[in-house]
Amino acid sequence: MLRRLAVPLLLVLGALAVMTASAARGGAQETPGPPEVEELPLDEAPASVEEIPPSEATVPPEGVPPETVPPETVPPEEAPLAPGWQAEVAVDANLIALKWAGDGGAEFAVEALAQDRSWRHAGDIGLHDNGPDPGTPEGDAAVVRNVSEPLWTGDVSVVRVTLTAGTATEVTLVAIDSPPVGDVPSVPAQQAGALANGLLAAGIAGVIAALVPGRRRLLALGVLAAILAVACAPVKQGAPGMPSIVSRHAWGHDLPWNAGGQQCGQSAPTIASGVGFAVVHHTVNSNAYSSDQSVQIVRGIWAYHTGTNGWCDIGYNFLIDRYGQIFEGRMGGWDKAVVGAHAAGFNTGSTGVAFIGDHQVTPVPGAAQASIVDLIAWKFNVHHTDPTPWNAIVGHRDVNQTACPGNAAYSLLPGFRSAVQARVS
Repeated sequence: MLRRLAVPLLLVLGALAVMTASAARGGAQETPGPPEVEELPLDEAPASVEEIPPSEATVPPEGVPPETVPPETVPPEEAPLAPGWQAEVAVDANLIALKWAGDGGAEFAVEALAQDRSWRHAGDIGLHDNGPDPGTPEGDAAVVRNVSEPLWTGDVSVVRVTLTAGTATEVTLVAIDSPPVGDVPSVPAQQAGALANGLLAAGIAGVIAALVPGRRRLLALGVLAAILAVACAPVKQGAPGMPSIVSRHAWGHDLPWNAGGQQCGQSAPTIASGVGFAVVHHTVNSNAYSSDQSVQIVRGIWAYHTGTNGWCDIGYNFLIDRYGQIFEGRMGGWDKAVVGAHAAGFNTGSTGVAFIGDHQVTPVPGAAQASIVDLIAWKFNVHHTDPTPWNAIVGHRDVNQTACPGNAAYSLLPGFRSAVQARVS
């Protein structure tokens, strides 16, 4: 009897091991602490002094030479900074952003001091183009000021900022230090689940065969087969499966919702009634980063969105790096219709997917293209979203005044629509 039970029991134990390993891969990882954010006011242009004609009160008394009376002076309002203005500052950071007052069309170039003491161009940044829906608690609590997207620079100690277009005042550099996290593996849910179910079914069938005699054995096996057929049935026949995703808990278990207390205006994520369309973005970030640095960028964006912008959580619903890794963004559940802060006025009922990089000119890597098709097809299946209208998958520029997701990414949208349509019932 024991010999007959040995193999099926090993299969059952194997199934439990697969389930445990899968849960562990999606669980909490040891992290070095939240990213540190420091705001550094940059040197302002010196204000000039205007001379005004002396008033009657400054007319010199009779017999006093006029040159001995100083002219009346008044400082004008702060003069805006003009293109060509520069400032250098020492930092300990790997993501750089800017805040400023005045002209929302201002643009800046960021350079980093290399080890050989030469300056390397890190990127160009301007006004960010996403945010929560107006009129919502999060939208009402958000910071109303000119802010850029954070730019990945890698570890830097000195940066130089140059105003290249427009004007600005009160320029403040936001230095984000997002430390390395280590391995945060994705959760290949379907593969692990199918393997575990198969091992478990074979093990239970073996136990039944060993312990249940005669006709009862056939009846028990039939009941087991029926239960497994129902439990393992797909949501839709022929529908695409869930892709591998790095969960919000895996990359940010130590990063809370509403990190600033009551600043975001709501105590929990908002869940819409469904997902009607997908909005494609790019993070206007550097394209030069390693696969291990992707999680540093995601955590740094979270710190900026919550700390500088005053949002409840990271704004995007999902992010995809250049290697095809998919990260769950805003918490609330990757299979839920979570309302993000990625397209002001169009967050409710949409899912926002951002390529980590700048794709105005640089092509989107093939791995990232494949992942966005996998992700959107799966999301549309979960939410029973009709993929056939052209506006089922749009670029950010289709719903807001922005260049996002960049010309190189925007040109791919027709292909994404066709690929998703072919894979959703």
